Amino acid sequence: MIKAIMPVSAERKLIGQLIQYRLKFYIQTTADAVQRHKHLILLVGLLAGPMIFAVLLALAKPLISILHAENMLESIKIWSIFLFIHLLWSSFQQKALNGGEGYQYIAMTPLTLRIRISVELGFLAPLSFAILLPFIIALVYVWATDTFYQAIIDSFLIVLWGIELLLIQMLVCQKNKYLIALCLASFLAPLSLVLFKVEILSIFISFILVAVTYRQWVIAKISKPRNIQLPQVLRIQAKHSVNINWLRVSLRKILNKQVMKQHILFFIFAFSASVVLAWFAQQKDTWILLYIALSPLRLMNLMSAFYITAILLYIVTIKTMLASTYTTTARFWLSQGISNRQALISETVVLWGIAVIAALPTLIWIILSNGMVKSLFMIGLMMFAVALIQHIFRQPERVHGTVTLVLTTIWFVISYLLLSF
Repeated sequence: MIKAIMPVSAERKLIGQLIQYRLKFYIQTTADAVQRHKHLILLVGLLAGPMIFAVLLALAKPLISILHAENMLESIKIWSIFLFIHLLWSSFQQKALNGGEGYQYIAMTPLTLRIRISVELGFLAPLSFAILLPFIIALVYVWATDTFYQAIIDSFLIVLWGIELLLIQMLVCQKNKYLIALCLASFLAPLSLVLFKVEILSIFISFILVAVTYRQWVIAKISKPRNIQLPQVLRIQAKHSVNINWLRVSLRKILNKQVMKQHILFFIFAFSASVVLAWFAQQKDTWILLYIALSPLRLMNLMSAFYITAILLYIVTIKTMLASTYTTTARFWLSQGISNRQALISETVVLWGIAVIAALPTLIWIILSNGMVKSLFMIGLMMFAVALIQHIFRQPERVHGTVTLVLTTIWFVISYLLLSF
């Protein structure tokens, strides 16, 4: 059988058209998401945008540290941050990155493997420029400071690690069955530098991991969706009171499968306060931000206020989702004899519980640094804020987006003032 060979110019044109299609779909899907959450994105951009970009630039130094690491725990910690950023980036945008049903249909046509990998890398690499920036800066740094031989060795490692993380993004978009196993295996290369101090060995391990990850992407074993059974504690039982059963209904509405990944990511962010605030607690020197001198305690208070505000902002998101999605369900239960008061109380209790559990690491650090009284102030603020959210966002379609911005700003200022005085 004679295999038809596509001319190089035609192949390049096809690759360009497929990348263009993916970009158009990505832009349209992202624009729709931004339109739905424009005020939330604006707020996050104002609060965390400059800080996130500064962190990405600063990550070039930890990347250099992995190349000459002396501590295994430090290598694990740094590589975990890089891996988490790439997983988070591709997971949040999975729908926009995979090209939609149109591209999935095109991918099932007999495209060559070279075209498919060229489209994936040509599409993902430019979009991931921001999170790949530490690798680019690290490349410049090693060529400016190391000897020629050492710069070549370090450059090989940096490039292979960057390719490995891009391939992991491709596995996320593909929903590959072996994603978690390959993420864990990616720790082998940086750890080998600490254990054996042989850079050639680390390059060899990195090359094998890139090859294995690429092979798994080619095989494309998709993970099957897991059927999560409803826990017994959330099942309605006739022997229990109406209020208890309605409380379970409220929990089930919030913890539905469609947004479970979003909830998990939120709790990972909320519990990251235990690490972030611990780092600030270890600082001894005064920081200068915008010509303002800030002590370590004030920085901790600022970050604590940021976490409390972000948690309350997420409660707004949950309440908006409940009010928008379950209007018909609420009417059904009202017709069965559930009063508005019972529905409101059970929903408020659930939202209070989520807010307090998410804020638990932050509250513990507030107790350690500011005392029990200020922690109680924070709990009181959250209780009041959740009740206010319930009142304001009963009909979210009638609430102007600037209300969320104003409320968030007020919560941040009040939280910081309560912690400072």
